[in-house]
Amino acid sequence: MAALLLLGARACALEAADVPAAFGGSGEDALYEVVACGDGLFAVGTTASNDYDLSVRTRRGETGWALRIGDDDGVRFSFCTARAGMTRMTAPAAFEDGRCSLVLADEAAQRGEWIVLDERGRSVSRVAIDGAAALCPQGTQIVQLLPVDGPEGVQLAALIGHADGETMCCAHVAQDGSVTPGEAFSAGEAGAVCAGRDGQMAYAAEQDGRLRMICVNGNGTIEERYIGEPARVRAVHDAQMGGDGSVTVCGETADGGGFLLRVSREGERLFLLETGAPLTRLTATETGYAALEDGRILFADEDGAGVAWAAAPEGALDLASSPGGVAVLSHLQARGRRQAVFTRVAQPALEQPETREEDETPPGTIAAGDGYLLCSAEDALGVRVRHVAADGRELFSVRTPIHTAADALQWLCAAKLGDGSILLGGQYLYGTGGDAERQGVTALLGGDGVLRRMETLEGAAAVHAIEVTQGGEILLHTQGQNSEDAVQVYDR
Repeated sequence: MAALLLLGARACALEAADVPAAFGGSGEDALYEVVACGDGLFAVGTTASNDYDLSVRTRRGETGWALRIGDDDGVRFSFCTARAGMTRMTAPAAFEDGRCSLVLADEAAQRGEWIVLDERGRSVSRVAIDGAAALCPQGTQIVQLLPVDGPEGVQLAALIGHADGETMCCAHVAQDGSVTPGEAFSAGEAGAVCAGRDGQMAYAAEQDGRLRMICVNGNGTIEERYIGEPARVRAVHDAQMGGDGSVTVCGETADGGGFLLRVSREGERLFLLETGAPLTRLTATETGYAALEDGRILFADEDGAGVAWAAAPEGALDLASSPGGVAVLSHLQARGRRQAVFTRVAQPALEQPETREEDETPPGTIAAGDGYLLCSAEDALGVRVRHVAADGRELFSVRTPIHTAADALQWLCAAKLGDGSILLGGQYLYGTGGDAERQGVTALLGGDGVLRRMETLEGAAAVHAIEVTQGGEILLHTQGQNSEDAVQVYDR
């Protein structure tokens, strides 16, 4: 399992980027989502223009707009349509046979029309989506729509929230309008859905501060693939499924940082990168992945080992794979109106960050604010904790002793508190191997490294995550002796 890498330091900005290419007409032109499409890009949004790149229009007023461009930034086609209050296009997808897909939706994204285009931008099929109840008897809200290409051909997958407020399902809509219902599953909050080439899908979401991943197989069955770190998840913003069935997600942690995580088809964590700010959009690249942060782009290889940063255009909205890097979608303000802009950003050389050999720093590296903790058992009496800044400077080193009859102490998580102190959470081990008994333990370290307090938690086998709420309340996410999860308030 890959080690946790902290990317708090700001890297050098990209030295050069291609000249931005603007598209639209003399009206208000806004594209919001983009995907790679053959040798170019396919993007969707809205427009009020009927000239220049929108000269195909014969009507005035706002309409849904889909644009396909080539690698030379030449327009392959513009497709515009609107109907009964539906003026915004969303959920773009491009398939290997040259077809493209999108959804024309209303403002609330609860009613729409699924449209498939051929390689020339001509409508092949249009299917009305009349709301959640039309797709599922228990449905009250359409959470997300995603075109997928599976064994049954191109379909529209609809993630639907149920009336109980606790479960969801994923229904599939065929091009003839028929609906195949999906199996219900327990839902988390603030999630993202992605699809693979074989019709398989995955839904990743926050649940009780942890990341939960649900896999929807091609036959419609549900399996829970992954529940785990990072244990401080606030929201999942985007997800991508690879050809090997692995899922990569990006999002925001409870402390305002970001994360990029890849999980294998079998549910094993392949790598986890944490950043200083939320990662909002994600795309696969020729060599791995790229994720959008505020003002910059994170590039990582497929193993999460090599990383680099590049400057992002101001107001970046989305990004898609492009030869040698990514294409970034943003808007240009001109004469009080917006135009859609694509900026192709080259991928800088990926640097290999320092990694830890497992036998050098047992039991592992733990994130702590803008730095990290190195925890190592020096002897049978305690664990040495070293606080290291993001730039590699050691801030302090302190020994946390074993205060009970336990045979070992393991620190599993940490959080930096508002006054600069650090709270550690972990477990005492009584015995060895799989038969060892466990007891949850916390330690409060001052910002100067002084051990202020260390105590066990009654009824808890381990503390696996620490959350600091916006109101300053400290919550300990614990595991009981029978593996049940619980949350305790830490009293300072």
